[in-house]
Amino acid sequence: MSNKIYRGLLLAFSLPVTIGIISNLLTIHSWQLSIMMIAFLCGYYLWLRPYFWRISSHLTNQQIQMVIYATFAFILVVQIGILIVLPATVYHDPFRVLYQAQLISHGDRSWSEITYFWRYSNNVAITWFLSRWLIVTNACHLSVYWSVHLLNLILLDGFLALIVYAVHQCSQQQLPILTVLMLISCSAVSYTYFLQVFYTDLPLLLAVLLDWLTFLFWRRLSTAQRWWASGGLVVLNLSAQMIKSNLIIIGIALLLTCCFNPTASKKYRQPIIAILIGLCLATPTNWVLNANINFQDNARYQFPLLHWFNMGYNSQTAGRYSHRDARILRRLPSKQARQQYLQHHFPQRLRRLGGLGIIRLWFQKIAILFDVQSLPRAYTGGFQQIPRSYSRWQRGFHLWGQWSNQLALLLILSLALQQIWTIAWNRHYQHTWLEIFTIIAAGGFLLFHTLIWETENRYGQVIILLLGGYLLLHLPQPPKPATTVGTPAMLVTIGVLLLCLTPQILTRATKPATMVVTAQRSQLSHQYHFKTPEFPGQTRFSQTLLINHAVNKLWVLAPKRANAEVELLDSGGQIRRLVLQKKTWVYRGFLPAGQYKLVIKAHHPHQRMRIVVTDGLNYRLAPHPLVINGQAKPYYSLIYAAHYSQ
Repeated sequence: MSNKIYRGLLLAFSLPVTIGIISNLLTIHSWQLSIMMIAFLCGYYLWLRPYFWRISSHLTNQQIQMVIYATFAFILVVQIGILIVLPATVYHDPFRVLYQAQLISHGDRSWSEITYFWRYSNNVAITWFLSRWLIVTNACHLSVYWSVHLLNLILLDGFLALIVYAVHQCSQQQLPILTVLMLISCSAVSYTYFLQVFYTDLPLLLAVLLDWLTFLFWRRLSTAQRWWASGGLVVLNLSAQMIKSNLIIIGIALLLTCCFNPTASKKYRQPIIAILIGLCLATPTNWVLNANINFQDNARYQFPLLHWFNMGYNSQTAGRYSHRDARILRRLPSKQARQQYLQHHFPQRLRRLGGLGIIRLWFQKIAILFDVQSLPRAYTGGFQQIPRSYSRWQRGFHLWGQWSNQLALLLILSLALQQIWTIAWNRHYQHTWLEIFTIIAAGGFLLFHTLIWETENRYGQVIILLLGGYLLLHLPQPPKPATTVGTPAMLVTIGVLLLCLTPQILTRATKPATMVVTAQRSQLSHQYHFKTPEFPGQTRFSQTLLINHAVNKLWVLAPKRANAEVELLDSGGQIRRLVLQKKTWVYRGFLPAGQYKLVIKAHHPHQRMRIVVTDGLNYRLAPHPLVINGQAKPYYSLIYAAHYSQ
């Protein structure tokens, strides 16, 4: 590839990176915090970076290794503490995957309890992989909760360790290593979504990282090691492609890189072929797997591929997943009827948007891909039960989750933009094969979720990972030592930070606008034709709720045509009745902290009663069991949540 084309790619890629920086600065909730972010970046470049570079240059390799071990020990202790003290209630797709994986691990290969997998058959593979893991952990008598989170710990901490290893191997300076350790230990990424929820995003990131590192270290490997690595790449990409089908973008990026730079591609012929073989084998392997686990597609419930294109151009959701679009298609009787509807509706949607509307939507989707504020809450409906002491600091932890992710992202994006512009305007720069592949792959994921598919902030994590890889290929040279200019810059930076942080520090112990105090929201869902169980009218249900902070709203999910009443009993015997409103029984009023009991009974003892109950199989859904006619069911639970709102 000529330097002109490569520089053109860099200039084009600088636009979405700039959008990511601006969107993260402007989506902060107050102007004080926006100034704080800007002040942090200015302080980092003016003073912190050269100062810490000078300090870190005196550290020995042995000291750096000790810092690495201490950092990972700290991360692991905090992660385990979170899993013990703050278990999250996981809902939507990850819970349905876990539920079905438990069935398969115990030999039940029936897929007809809900229609979810007929509608989203792409999640069959990850369900099977999880079931294999549960078989192993069941043999070790490990609970399902700790089985799933042990897998999360292995994948997440292995992912972080690979990043640190790559920086340690490539950097001849200590500061990049310390910077990465600071980011992974202080960022909420290490302690929230990827830790609490097992789903397809982390396996994709791990596969992309391992592919990229293979190319990075390929020349260091011996002949035997290269053959072992090639075999591993086949298995890795075969498995990852089955789990997350958009990994095919890596294959397309490899082919484009080979076309642009065929001479340099010959040096990586073996790993390229191995990755492409793995990607190509994924589809036939899926067929074999489906037959082996007794899964058959059902066209009656399938959505056409055009559905995701259609959602990607829904301006009301800014190209995100649209429940309204999905609900319209669910009402249609067949896949063919849905296809006909979309073929008529999708062009109309594009015409209504118009040229400027489509471009504006693309900008919004790029901003969403680089949005990390809501990532810690993905697929979780809050904590099962917050501790009493935690409620005072929940706002601080919530804001830390947002700010730490944003600061880390802004640092990565600003460094990447600086490097991109430096190279793009250097006519004599000689690029490498891996640089081209990295930019094409990152651009491929970005274009796919911007121009074609629906978008979510989870999908942008792989782009951020590849940008980090691009930075690793261009580790900065030691900056100029801080002079007398550094001291005023430092003082100004610290002064602005303190000025802007003071209101936040003073209010860090206040409660957030809405706080989930206790919740259990895991369910198989009626939209996937889950049949609400019926019980004799004399059946009595109860479940204890330990509320460690005052709440002013409590709701319990109700079935269609509910014929029961729900009461809330406190420790003093006072009874409060919940009112049926649409799909939930609701109580609105002040409830002080304490222990309560939900009691459900039929209106008429002689009529059968319909109650929405989730069976976790061997997965504990709530801190307290559901009691049915005096018998405790530790893995059963109602679906409920208690909120405090200001």
